[in-house]
Amino acid sequence: MTGAQDPGGKRNWEMVRRGVLVCATASLILALAVNWVVQVQSQAGAPANPFRLAAIPRELPGWQGRTLPLGPTERLAQDFESILNLNAFVYTEFRQGEKRIAVYCAYWRPGQMPIQVTAAHTPDRCWTKNGWKLLENRFSEEIGNDGSVLLPAQWRAFAPPGVDDEVCYVLFWHLVGNDLYDYGHRFQRLPSPLLWWQNAMQYAILGPQEQYFVRVTSNRPFGELNYDLGWRELVAALAKFGLEAARATGGED
Repeated sequence: MTGAQDPGGKRNWEMVRRGVLVCATASLILALAVNWVVQVQSQAGAPANPFRLAAIPRELPGWQGRTLPLGPTERLAQDFESILNLNAFVYTEFRQGEKRIAVYCAYWRPGQMPIQVTAAHTPDRCWTKNGWKLLENRFSEEIGNDGSVLLPAQWRAFAPPGVDDEVCYVLFWHLVGNDLYDYGHRFQRLPSPLLWWQNAMQYAILGPQEQYFVRVTSNRPFGELNYDLGWRELVAALAKFGLEAARATGGED
């Protein structure tokens, strides 16, 4: 009969829709389960080996360096080790008069921390949680000089809490093995669901790998430092660390 409803057809469509949803959910659970099992198995026998940290300089020509402890921007609670669960880190500040540069690098051995959890601890999340205000962001910033060009960086400009006339410029990278983690082209706390799913599937297949999170901050725009000998040495050291563009096997967003 023309215009008559088809209850059977609706039921069939609903069954198909539910079937697709169940399959997608089961695939996600399976991928996460495989990823978790592989990570746990790998972690049991994987010693911490943060060999790349040795490339991070403790001194720069023309600058005074000092080692820093982890501060409130690296944690959301006092017990930062239980949150970040890292194996080793380097955190050094360099001063030249009123100029300041700081380099923070954290290391996780394979299986120590789920990649998606590590990727959630960025200035986008942790700094804003601590009252920092985002002023500007860029997502594929090219940093380099005549000698070294680094992988595209996440670039941010923040204002510290309660300070109106000070800007902190930030670069950060997240390396998974030799590949740059893809954050996507947006300022956010977590990746989009699709990007998160793609990363979960990729790393479930590849298995756990060591992770490094590298962050460079300055109270001066990075472009003003291009001709500074100390800055050029730092860029060269970061390239040697594993951030040199020509040596990467993966791509940044």
